[in-house]
Amino acid sequence: MKKTTGKVVSLVLALALVVTSFSANFAFASSKTVSGTLSDTTNDDIYLANGGASLKFASLQDWIFDGKTPTLETKEHHTESPKITSISHSSGDKLVKWDIDPDSGDTDLTLRSSSVSGTEVLSILYKATYTDDDDNTITIKATKNFTVHVLNKNSTVIGVDGTIADGTSAALDANFAQKTVKHETDTDAIANKTTAGNDTKVLTVYKATNGTDAKVVWAAQPTVVNGTALVDADKVPYTLKSSNSDIDLVGGKVEGKVTATVKNGASSGSITFTAEATPYGKSTDAALYDTKDVKVKSKIDKQILNADPDYHSIGKYKGKTYLYKSSGLDVANTASDIHKVDVSGLEINFDATKFATVDVVSADSASVTKVTGTVQNLKVNEGSVSTIDLDKGNVLVDTAKTGDITTDDGDVTVSSNATTGKIDANNATVKSGKTGDISVDTDAVVNAVDDDVATVVGAISAKTISIDSNDSKVTTGALKATSADSIFTLAGGNVTVKSIDFNYYGAALNFDDFQGTIPAPTNATEDGAQISTTDADDNVTITGDLSVDGIDVADESKVALTGKVSATDISGSGSFMFAAGKLYVADSLSGVILKLSDPTLAKGTTVFTAATDCVSVDDATPYGFTLAKTSGKTTDTFKIDTLEFAGLAINKTAASIAKGYSETFTASAYPGGTSLPKGYTVDWSLDDNDGIFELVKNADGSVTVKAVDYDTTFASENKATLVAKLLDADGDEDDSYSQAETALTAIAVPEATSDTTSNFSVAQGASYTFKITSATAPSFGVGTAGVFTVALASHTGNDYFYKITATGKVGAETGVYLNGAKLLVASIKGVAFTSDTTVATTVKGTYTVKITSATTPSFGVGTAGVFKVQFVTKTGNNYFYKLTSTGTVGAKTGVYVNGAKVFVATVG
Repeated sequence: MKKTTGKVVSLVLALALVVTSFSANFAFASSKTVSGTLSDTTNDDIYLANGGASLKFASLQDWIFDGKTPTLETKEHHTESPKITSISHSSGDKLVKWDIDPDSGDTDLTLRSSSVSGTEVLSILYKATYTDDDDNTITIKATKNFTVHVLNKNSTVIGVDGTIADGTSAALDANFAQKTVKHETDTDAIANKTTAGNDTKVLTVYKATNGTDAKVVWAAQPTVVNGTALVDADKVPYTLKSSNSDIDLVGGKVEGKVTATVKNGASSGSITFTAEATPYGKSTDAALYDTKDVKVKSKIDKQILNADPDYHSIGKYKGKTYLYKSSGLDVANTASDIHKVDVSGLEINFDATKFATVDVVSADSASVTKVTGTVQNLKVNEGSVSTIDLDKGNVLVDTAKTGDITTDDGDVTVSSNATTGKIDANNATVKSGKTGDISVDTDAVVNAVDDDVATVVGAISAKTISIDSNDSKVTTGALKATSADSIFTLAGGNVTVKSIDFNYYGAALNFDDFQGTIPAPTNATEDGAQISTTDADDNVTITGDLSVDGIDVADESKVALTGKVSATDISGSGSFMFAAGKLYVADSLSGVILKLSDPTLAKGTTVFTAATDCVSVDDATPYGFTLAKTSGKTTDTFKIDTLEFAGLAINKTAASIAKGYSETFTASAYPGGTSLPKGYTVDWSLDDNDGIFELVKNADGSVTVKAVDYDTTFASENKATLVAKLLDADGDEDDSYSQAETALTAIAVPEATSDTTSNFSVAQGASYTFKITSATAPSFGVGTAGVFTVALASHTGNDYFYKITATGKVGAETGVYLNGAKLLVASIKGVAFTSDTTVATTVKGTYTVKITSATTPSFGVGTAGVFKVQFVTKTGNNYFYKLTSTGTVGAKTGVYVNGAKVFVATVG
């Protein structure tokens, strides 16, 4: 809740008086234009017909949005209703003109003539304007493409019989039909080669007409199968035939429609349907018909339709994948042939509303191209599915592999070290394994339960996101809020998050027994955007600059920030650490223990600033210092008044130590510049240590901790806390002062970071230096010999500098490894150069070539015995090489620089 104090009101009134003394042109408000997102459209194209009584189509916006009110939304989620303000020709034929009402945005399209036809793409500009809270005028804009198809009146297409909406396409879809399980398994159909149960469509020919406006109106025309006996009295203008013998055409002059069916045993493949004009259609009294042959290309899709719930299992046998209904896949039994269907290479479409669990299971790793349609539960166990795209149904991937998973109405669960592509569902739960990006309507839960496996997921977009790493390590991509009610919850001590985006919502980030480091959330300044610890054991470090509405630090929990901090409200009773002078409070500060991360403090150092009259020196508890306030017109400044000893500080708040390695820690008085009370000493201990670490106290008061073991099964066992306590002159603990703690983690190999993590190329002969930061000497090298040489260039503190030099051929590459893990791929590229000769050249005697290069190039010829090569001289970056003819007249060779052919030289 924002407060308006009396002083602020006075300031506002004073400013108002000042403003009135300026000219009338003075104003605080401004105007700006921002990009927006247009709401989903219903129609992105329209079909018009020429030659009619009307060449105009009205109400373009109503057509695009099907009569609904469109919206434009800014990235801050402000929405307004836009109108069309401009249209331009984007591509294709120029077919229509437009008339836009400047007040309402209502738009009409008019054909440029009664005979134009073709396709035109229009670019439509939408705008909306509003005034924000600061009286600024904001214009939101967005563009979309819209396609106009103009057909000749009486032109025809082949389509599926039925009611076709005016202004839409009637043409047959590119996928005519699919094979079905029914016609692959029906006993009678197999025996008699009939088409029982097969995929069928009723086809007819449609003629383009128009009515009260230019929108096409489709009129179905009587159509028969090619070869049907016709007489003029039948008045049937078209016959239909198919190029594919796997299509059965039935239909005659009575029905005026043709039934097209996929035959039993059909193969996937293309089809061309042709409608030919009959003698009647070509006759003089039938001038209203298109007499040209009409063709449409389609296909029998690589898909099999399954509407039989008994067929719910998928398995593999001798390289083929089968859909079957028995409890086991009895492929060897020929009598069971009708109980299994070969679906190798086919998409399986489950067309039923009450399918039981569909299992994709096999000890032989069944491989399925694609699963679509409707099921209750789809289980992928030990096999693999390239793509899952369900209209409805839950998906479980267990000890298996899939590509992208989409279910419009269902949940996805990933477990047992499974691997998936992107996930788009209602809800998603990842228990272990690896996934692509996750986008769900409501809940995304990453609860890593497999102690042996690190769980890795891509970016997550959801209303609520919960990540629990208490049992195993979790690594995620960007986390993004999708609503004002979004909540992120992080738990455990093994979470690595790439970024956190509140997405301009009043989202919440909660910590529940979390220990670790996260990047500062972005776009978190909206009202209600909150960061909160909820458990006394929360110990959170937030890196980077942070701007947020609220921060709440629970009792005994710790929050440390490394960058600049701006918050409206900060509350709680826990520890809040930041760098001196890096905090701004806009409204209130209440209760928290203020700690400064600076190693040394001094009287007069600025601690934080705040909006005028919002904070007093008594609102929080400074740790190791007292505050003095200096009031300002808009900002109050809080500085250190006095320093006082508060407790101990260890030189590191967290450390990772590899098995077999050790690290030394020191404790000192906090804040820096104060001293321990006379006679007091420091005592060290390890808490929650199950034999993983050993502690040795040193004579100088420091302590050395060694990791003597590493638990490969339970990640939680690899953690302990190093504690420094203050003992008085009698050797008793003085708990009136705070103890210091360092979170310890045992790791398998020494931890190291590189300043370079992306693939790159080095010019042949050149070098590149890596900066590796590690508490212990790292292992650094390349995987393939003869590509790069590696040398330790220097070592300063925890920084190790390794130089690699490109000694291999141009195009060679190798992995670069840090502590046994692949860091990146380095390749060798040719040195950048130019040559004064780039075309085929005949040389009589000698010829000199000038190569310009920042480094010494490699120069030579491809064929021995044709020319002698000699380096002549170097001037600046110019290198001169002489070719001398040694071969017979007419002999040729390529001339190469840095391994690349530059030109061909011929002996003259």
